[in-house]
Amino acid sequence: MGGAQALVAFKDTKGVMTAKTYNISTSTPYSVVQSKLAFDVWDTRAEEESGVMRIFAKIKVPPELAATGTLNQVWQVGSSVDAAKGELTIHEMGAPNLKSKGYFGFERRKNC
Repeated sequence: MGGAQALVAFKDTKGVMTAKTYNISTSTPYSVVQSKLAFDVWDTRAEEESGVMRIFAKIKVPPELAATGTLNQVWQVGSSVDAAKGELTIHEMGAPNLKSKGYFGFERRKNC
């Protein structure tokens, strides 16, 4: 989705699960290039079990987003990886992909 700051999991050219960050441009055609995000992300990893992919990462939520208590989230329905290059490609723009969005809530916790 254009404008997304994305954590993406997929299988690389060797079939190994990988997690990468993508800052997806808002112009058409979208630019899908691995890059740093507008916020800090570290300790990324991905796994697959029974056909379900999971992404794990530590994220430093910017103060202006932390104040709201929620982040927007989007996800993609189906695979869009160029197997020869191990790179993302633009996914289909049908209703399942365009409607794949929601909110991720988090609590404020004090460091002990």
